[in-house]
Amino acid sequence: MKNKLALSTSWISWREPHAEKMIDEIKSYGFDTIELDFSLTTEMVEQILACVNRGDISVCSLHNFCPLPDDVSRKHASPNIYLVSDKNPELRQKAVTATLRTIDYAVKFGAKAVVMHCGEIPLKNRTGKLIRLLERDKTETMRFAMIKSKLFRERERYRQEYMQYTLKSLDQINTYAVKNNILIGIENRYHAHEIPDLEEIFYIFTQFEGGNLYYWHDVGHAQMMENLNIFYHEEYIASFKNRIAGIHIHDIVRSSDHRAPGTGTFDFSRIAPFLRQDIVKVLEIHHPTAPSELKYGLQYIKPFLEDKPDEGNN
Repeated sequence: MKNKLALSTSWISWREPHAEKMIDEIKSYGFDTIELDFSLTTEMVEQILACVNRGDISVCSLHNFCPLPDDVSRKHASPNIYLVSDKNPELRQKAVTATLRTIDYAVKFGAKAVVMHCGEIPLKNRTGKLIRLLERDKTETMRFAMIKSKLFRERERYRQEYMQYTLKSLDQINTYAVKNNILIGIENRYHAHEIPDLEEIFYIFTQFEGGNLYYWHDVGHAQMMENLNIFYHEEYIASFKNRIAGIHIHDIVRSSDHRAPGTGTFDFSRIAPFLRQDIVKVLEIHHPTAPSELKYGLQYIKPFLEDKPDEGNN
């Protein structure tokens, strides 16, 4: 795969549900490859597939769940609508089944990878409290430290149980991904109660060594962990540099991510050495990013996407 950038449909699909119009607008900005986001219905995905079959556009990756499960409305679309970590085996299997369906569509599209979330430890979401303190520049306060300490004590208490549920799900998913020659990109997370954290990514890969589970680096999520004084950004991307399937590229200001590159505070030179040609690179920007910001972001990020040698790991 050439060292070029794809665009996630997440930027446009919320306002333009018609596939051909969506693709035409995306192509007008110079993109010829897209990632399908998790809010697309089966009808929308089938329409995009028709565009792909005509040669109008290419698809590099799909963000689980894609298509959106038929029993979920677009209004409630979420990659966490079902959890592979769910304690309830029936709900957990729903997450697995929807993921296998995404893999099936990845095959139809000729895509390389499926991006997935790995669930959560069901705690009171104290990350929100940390975020509010971050936005007020209070990360060095005693209150911040106490909230973070309590969160991680609770997280550690339940970690093993919910990791086991996740591993059971991943076993089914990995087997199916190997059979279908699709990479599964395990995405680093934005909230501290979500699975996996940095240590859990290591553990997952030791359990599925040689399989099709790979790392998917999200720039904003990794920087969020650094902004919350939990992990340094480079701890993620450097640790898994030989097992990266792809990357979501976007900018961030404190806790506000999915911005166009150059409109936030992230220093992209920190990740540039890791952006090899064989890694899927997706610009994942969200509303309310304006077209002018998208155009600016494309120009801004170009120098960081200069060719790097492949290492043959994917």
